[in-house]
Amino acid sequence: MKNFLLVSFLVSFCFISNNVWSQSRTITGKVTSAEDGSSLPGVNVIIKGTSSGTVTDIDGHYSVSVPESGEVLLFSFIGLKSQEININSQSVIDVKMSSDVQELSEVVVTAIGIEKDARKLGYSATKLDNQELTQGKSTSVLNSLQGKVAGAQISSSSGAPGSSNKVIIRGFTSLSGNNNPLYVIDGVPMNNSFTGDNSINGGVDFGSRINDINPEDIASMTVLKGAAATALYGSRAASGVIVITTKNGSNAAKRGKKAEISVASSVMFDNVLKLPEFQNERGQGFYGSTNRYLTENTSWGSKFTGKNQPWGTTVDGQQRVKPYSALEDNVKEFFETGRTFNNSVSLQGGGEKANYYVSYSNVDADGIMPTDADSYIRNTIAVRASSELSDKLRSSASFNYARTKSSFVPTGQGSTVYNNVLQTPRDISLLELQDLNNKFNTLENYYSPYTTNPWYILKEHGSDAIIDRFYGNVELSYEATDWLSFTGRVGSDLTSTEMEQFQPKAVIEGRNNARSNPGQYKIEESYAREFNTDLLMNINKDINQDINIGGVVGFNINQRESKYLRSQINDLVIPNFYNLSNTSNSPISSNEENLRRLYGLYGQVDFTYKNFLFLTGTARNDWSSTLPKDNRSFFYPGVNAGVDVTSALGIDSQTLSYLKVRGGWAQVGKSADPYKVQQTLFLQASQSDGFIDLNSPIAQSIAAYEMSNQIGNPNLQPEISTEIEFGADIRFFNNRIGLDATYYKRNVKENILTVPMTASTGYTSQVLNIAELSNEGIELLLTATPIRTTNFQWDISVNWSKNDSKILDLGGPNEISLGGLSSNSLIARVGGPAFEIKGSVPLTDQNGNIVVDAAGIPRPNPEKQVLGTTQYDWVGGLNNKLSYKGFSLSFTLDSRKGGLMYSRTASIGYFAGTAPQTLYNDRRPFIVPNSVVQAVDADDNLVYNDQGNPVYEENTQQISHTNNSLNTFWGNGGFDMDRSFFVSKSFVKLREVVLSYNLPASLLEKTPFGSANISLIGRNLLLWVPEDNLFIDPEQTTFGNDISSEFGDYGATPTTRSYGVSLRFTF
Repeated sequence: MKNFLLVSFLVSFCFISNNVWSQSRTITGKVTSAEDGSSLPGVNVIIKGTSSGTVTDIDGHYSVSVPESGEVLLFSFIGLKSQEININSQSVIDVKMSSDVQELSEVVVTAIGIEKDARKLGYSATKLDNQELTQGKSTSVLNSLQGKVAGAQISSSSGAPGSSNKVIIRGFTSLSGNNNPLYVIDGVPMNNSFTGDNSINGGVDFGSRINDINPEDIASMTVLKGAAATALYGSRAASGVIVITTKNGSNAAKRGKKAEISVASSVMFDNVLKLPEFQNERGQGFYGSTNRYLTENTSWGSKFTGKNQPWGTTVDGQQRVKPYSALEDNVKEFFETGRTFNNSVSLQGGGEKANYYVSYSNVDADGIMPTDADSYIRNTIAVRASSELSDKLRSSASFNYARTKSSFVPTGQGSTVYNNVLQTPRDISLLELQDLNNKFNTLENYYSPYTTNPWYILKEHGSDAIIDRFYGNVELSYEATDWLSFTGRVGSDLTSTEMEQFQPKAVIEGRNNARSNPGQYKIEESYAREFNTDLLMNINKDINQDINIGGVVGFNINQRESKYLRSQINDLVIPNFYNLSNTSNSPISSNEENLRRLYGLYGQVDFTYKNFLFLTGTARNDWSSTLPKDNRSFFYPGVNAGVDVTSALGIDSQTLSYLKVRGGWAQVGKSADPYKVQQTLFLQASQSDGFIDLNSPIAQSIAAYEMSNQIGNPNLQPEISTEIEFGADIRFFNNRIGLDATYYKRNVKENILTVPMTASTGYTSQVLNIAELSNEGIELLLTATPIRTTNFQWDISVNWSKNDSKILDLGGPNEISLGGLSSNSLIARVGGPAFEIKGSVPLTDQNGNIVVDAAGIPRPNPEKQVLGTTQYDWVGGLNNKLSYKGFSLSFTLDSRKGGLMYSRTASIGYFAGTAPQTLYNDRRPFIVPNSVVQAVDADDNLVYNDQGNPVYEENTQQISHTNNSLNTFWGNGGFDMDRSFFVSKSFVKLREVVLSYNLPASLLEKTPFGSANISLIGRNLLLWVPEDNLFIDPEQTTFGNDISSEFGDYGATPTTRSYGVSLRFTF
C-alpha cells in the first residue's frame, strides 16, 4: 500500500511542468457594478479555455497576461451574470456586471466530496472561506467558527495553548457516546480523538486532532448539519459533518501564475480573560479571630488593619513580617502574558493540466501560566498535487505531517496549580512564594500544611506529550463519457502519541500533609490508524433541455484500530529520577487494543427540472463489526427537495431578488463503540482516594485479570436518528438583504446507554438500547449590505438558533445519572432536557421555612432537586465588516443565553472565604431568615406529631465564628447550598476584531510582491456575564469534549483574551 501511495503521488507531481506558455500580452481594466457603479473586488477573470487568469483587486482593477492563442476573457462572480468579452486588439477592457438570480449560490462540498451548487441543496449548509478561517490567527481552526454558524455551539475548553474544543451541532444525539461531528478532509474522514485525561485529580488536555491542521492550508470549510446532508457519510455522521477542502494550487493557476509564494506571519499575546471576584476585607485565619492561625489556607481571619504583622512559619528563629492588608491583584499578578508565534509559508501554482501546493508552518506558544509549563509547539508539512494524465484520466495526491510537542499544567483538586492559587489567603503574596531557594518557601517550611506552593508544582510536576500525525489520500478519476465517470479514493490517517506525567517524591510529616507525596511517574504510548477507501460511480446527464439526472453509487471500507500501552509507578525510590525501574514495587502496566471495521454501500440520485426544481434521494446500508452478527446490517434512506420559486414563476423583481424553499427527511444509523457486545477482561492497575492514586495489590503481585463490571449485550442494535427539515432562502433589493430560515426536528431511537444494575447480579452496569431523545429547533441567518458605494461597503450578518432537547424514554427508569461530583450529578430525566443538574437544596417545612440543625446551619433535603439544565435557551452571533478602499474592519460577537454549569472555582471561593458572598452581614453572627429547627423534649429527644412528622419551632441559633458554623455554612454553599456552586452559562463575547489594510497594487508594482496585508487582531477582547456569575468564563471546562464536559469546570486554566499583529504577502 505504501508503494502504491508513493508512486501515485509522484506520477501526479511529475505532470505539473506540462504547462508551457507562448508569447503573451497584457490586458488591464476595471470591473464595476452596473447598478451603482461601485468597484467589484474579487471578480474572477479567466482566459476562456484555460485555467489561467486573475481576480480583481480591492478597487476592481485587474491585469492578466494572455497568450497569443487567447481570444476571450470570462468574467464571473457569485450572484452576478457572467460575461464573455472578445479580446480582439484591445489592451484595456472595462466591464460592468449586473446581478443574476441564477448565480446567487456558491459551490459547496457536500457528501463524499461531491461539489454541488448551493441553490440545489434541499438542506441547510454553512460555508466559510480561507479568509474567514484565518483572519483571527487562532491556532485551532474551530475557534474561527465561533459566532459564525447558526445551529452550532463551538466552545474552547480553557486558556491552555493547544487545548481541545467542543462542537455540538443541533443538540446532542447521544446520552453517553460521541457527540462530536465527523471531520472530513478532501473527502476522507479524519481522526479527531481527544488526547488527555479527564481526571479530577490532575486532568490534562492536549487537544483533539483537528488542531493538527494548519488553517492556512484550508481553502474552505462547510458545516453540514442535518441528516439529509450527512447520511451518505454513514453512521459516523449522526452528529453532523464538517467538510474541509484544502488548497491545491488551482487559485494560483487561475491568476495566471505558474508559481506563487505566500507567507503569513503573526504574533499574538494572551492575558487572563476572567478571574473570580474576591473579597478584600479579611485575610488569613480561622474563627474570625485576631489570633491569625498562620497555618491556615483560608481567609476566615479578622479584618485587615494594614499594620505590619508576622506571617508564615518560624524558621531558624526567624519569621517574616508584612502589612496585614489585601492584595487585590494577587491572583492576576501570578499569571504572565502568554505569546504565540505563528508562521506559515506555501508554494503553489501549475497550469492547464496540473496544480501543486506545498506548505510548512510553525506554531510556538507559551501560555499564561508562569514558566514554560504550558507550552505548545506544532510543525506541519503539506504537499498536494493533481494532474490530468490524459483527456479522461485525472489523479491527485495529498500528504500531510504534523508534529506537536506540548506541556500542560494539570487541573482539578489536590496538588494542582490553580487549585492552590485560589486557596491562597488574600493577604499572602503569591509572587513572594516564587523563590524556592528561600528557606521560608521550601516544602518543609511552607506556610500551610494543607496546600502546596504553586511555584513548586510548576517546577517539579509535569505533563508532556509528543504527537506525530501522518494523513493523506490518493485519488484517481476516469471520465468514461461526458456523463459517466469513476473515482477511486484511498486515505490513511496515522497518529502516534507519547504522554508522560510525573510528580516528585516529597514525604513530609506523614501521609496527612497535603505536600507529602511518594512520587509518581506515568507513561502512555498509543497508536491510532484509520484506513478509508471509497469507490464511486458518478452520473450527470441532461435528458433534454429541461431535465438533468445526476447521481452517485459508492462502496466504502473504513477500518480503525488503536493500541495503548500504559505503565506507572507510584513510589519513587530515587527522587527526581523518572524511570519505570525506579520503584520498590513492580510497575503497574496494561495494554489495550481496539479494532473496528465498517462497510458501507450508498447511493444518491439527483433530479433537476428547468433549473428550478431539485430533488435528491439518498440511501446507505452499513455493516458494522461492533454490533452482534444478526444486527450488523442497517439501512437508512433520505430524500430532500428545493424549489427556486423566483425562477419557477418567472419573477424578475428588484424587490424580491430570490426565493427558494426546501425540505427534507432522512435517517442516519449509528453503531456502538467496540467491545460492548461481549464480556471483557481488564487489569485493575490502581484506585484513587481522591487525592493520589494507590497501587492495586492484585496488579502488584499477581498476574491476574478481572471480569469487567459491565456485562456485554449480545442483542445490541444500532441507533437510528430520523430528522425532518424545512427552510427558505429569500433575498431582497438586488440581494442587499437576505434571510435564511430553517426548522428541524430530530428523533433518536435505540440510543445506546450504559445503565446501572443491582449489586446482586455481580455487575454494576450494562449497555442497552433504551433511550429515546429528540431535538427540535430553528436557525436564522440574516445578511445585509446597508451601504455600498464606490469606496465604502458595510456587510452585516446575524445568526440565531434555538434548540430544545427532550428525553422521551429511558427504557423503564424515570431518571439516570450520567456522572457528577459529591452531592451534585448530571442526569437524564424522562420529560426533561438533555441534560439537567441535580443537587442538594435546603430542607423546608410545609410552610416553606428553612429547616436548620442544632448549629443553625440549613439541613439538606434528603431528596436532591433539579437545579436547572445545561442547555442554552438560544445561541446567536453578529458579524460586521466595513471596507473602505484598502482598509477593512471586521468584528464578531458571540452570544449565548441560559443554562447552568458547575464551578469548582466558586466552590473554592465559598470554602476558603475568598468569595464576596462570604462577607454577608460583615461576618457577624446571624440567624438564617425564616428558619425553623426540630423541637426536642426535656430529654433532648426529637419531637414528632401523631402522624410521625417532625414538629418544628422557630430557630434562635446563630451562625457565627465561635461555634465554627460560619465557615461550614458557606462551605456548604450558604443559603442556596449546592446551587451556589453553579453559574449561568450565559455570556456575550467580542470574539474577533480585525483591522486590516491591503497595500494598493500601484504601491507594489515595482516590488516583487503581488499582494501585501497587515492586520491588527483581537480575540475575546470583552466578556459580559450575568451579575451573579462572579467566578469564571462560562465557556471553560475541565472535562474535554464529551458528555462530562456539560457538567462544568473543575479548576481549568482560565480562558484568555488575545491581541496581536499579522503580516501576509505573496510574490
